Amino acid sequence: MTTRRNLLVTAMAVLCYPTLGRAAPAAGMTPEAEAEALAWVKANARTFSEDPEPHELADAAKALAGAQVIGIGEASHGSHEDRLFKASLIRALIERGQARIIALECNFLPGRALDHYVQTGEGDPTKLMRANGFFEIWQCEEMLDLITWARAWNLAGKPAVSIIGVDCQAVGRDADFALTWVAEHDKATAAAKRDELALVVGPDVRTKRIDVVVGGLSADQMQAQIAATKGLVDFLKAQSRWAALPGYDDAISAARAAHQGLVAFELETKGAPAPADVSYYARRDQFMADNLLARSGAVPAVYWAHNGHVVPALGLFGSGETCGGYLRRALGKAYRSVIFEYDRATLFAKATPPRAPAPPSSQPMQRLERPSFPGTLGSALSVLGFECFWVDLTSPPDTAALRAWMAHPYRHDWPGSALVDGELDPDSPDVALAGRVDLLVFFRQVSPARFLPFVKTA
Repeated sequence: MTTRRNLLVTAMAVLCYPTLGRAAPAAGMTPEAEAEALAWVKANARTFSEDPEPHELADAAKALAGAQVIGIGEASHGSHEDRLFKASLIRALIERGQARIIALECNFLPGRALDHYVQTGEGDPTKLMRANGFFEIWQCEEMLDLITWARAWNLAGKPAVSIIGVDCQAVGRDADFALTWVAEHDKATAAAKRDELALVVGPDVRTKRIDVVVGGLSADQMQAQIAATKGLVDFLKAQSRWAALPGYDDAISAARAAHQGLVAFELETKGAPAPADVSYYARRDQFMADNLLARSGAVPAVYWAHNGHVVPALGLFGSGETCGGYLRRALGKAYRSVIFEYDRATLFAKATPPRAPAPPSSQPMQRLERPSFPGTLGSALSVLGFECFWVDLTSPPDTAALRAWMAHPYRHDWPGSALVDGELDPDSPDVALAGRVDLLVFFRQVSPARFLPFVKTA
C-alpha cells in the first residue's frame, strides 16, 4: 500500500535531484578533487567538546551573523549529540542577540503552552511537554534543558525570548481552541461553527493523529471541513471589535493552523488516489515557513527541525520545496542553515521495512545501529580523523576542487522517527552542499537521544 511516508521520501528525492535514481557525479569530482576539498575542510574545521558550552560556539554563531532566520537541523529524530549542539548553539545565538524567538517544529498549542512557561514560570515544563500534542520525538532532556534555560534567561530580565510552534498537524485541537475562544464572546456563532466542524473537533476525534482523522473522511467531507475552517479564519479576521482582546491573535493563529492542516492532507481521504504532483507534499513545509515568518515578523529567530525541513531546496526543482527552501525564497541570504552529518550511529527510531506503512504510534522506539554507509557524506568526512567539528561553508575558496565537492550530490542518512534497520533507505536523498548548507556539523558517532522516562522506548 502506498503511504504518505513512502510518497514523502519519493518527493524528497525529486526535490533533491532532478530525476529519480542516483544522481550523476558533478563534473570534476574526481578522487583527487575530493581529497583536495577535504584537506580544506580539515584545515578549517573547528572542533568542540562533548557537551559544548555556548562560549565554545561563539565563532559558529558569529559565522551566522546577519541572518533573520537560522534553520538548525538534526541528522535524525533519535540522536543525542546533534540536539545537544543545536541547543547550545541556540543559547549562543540568544546571548549574542542574534535570536529572540525559538520556532519549533511542533504544533501551535504546545508551542503556546511552552511560551507561557518561559514568560511566566507557570506550570511544569515536563508536564507541558506531555500535553497538548507535543511530538514524542521532542520529549527529551535536550529540549527540556533548553526550555528551562530560556525561562531562567527571561527571569533574569534579559531581552525576552519567546517560543512558537509553527507546524499544522493538530487540526482538531487547534480548531477547538479557536472555537472555545469565540464562544467567550459570541456563543451562538461558536456553536454553529462547532457543528460545521464536528468531524474534526468532536470529543472522540480531536486528539487523534491527523492521518487517522483525515483517513476517516470522504473527499466531500474533507472539502466541507476545509471550507468550515476557512470560514472560521475569515470570521475571526472580520471581528475588528475583538482585536484588542487577550487571546484574539492566538485564536486566529489556531484557526489558521487548523485550516492549513486540512489543506496539507487534503488528498489523503478514504479511497483517494495518490496525488499526481509530488509538490503536494510540500504544503506542510510551506505552511511552516508562512507561520514562522508571520509570527516572528522582524524579530530574529531560530528554527528547530529535522535536516530534511531545514535544508533549502532553493526552488531548483519545480514547485516542491522544503521549509528551508521557502524561507530562502522569502529571505535570501538572511536565511541560513545548520546541517548535521554523522558516520555511525546508535539512535532511537521505529524499525520499518523498506517502503512499508508508517509504524503505529503505539510502537515503541528502540535502539538501532547505523553502520558507516559508503557513499554518504558522513563516511567521506570520517577520514579527516575528528570526533566532531563544524565548518563554515558560506564562502569557501573558489577553486575547481571545492566547487566540484560542494556540487557533488552525496548520499545522506537522515532518518526520521522510523527507519529501515541495518541498511540505507533506498529512497534516501542525494543532496549537494552548494547553496544549501551554511554551517556543516559532523560527528563520527552519535548516541541515542535522552528521551524522558514517559516516552515509549524498548
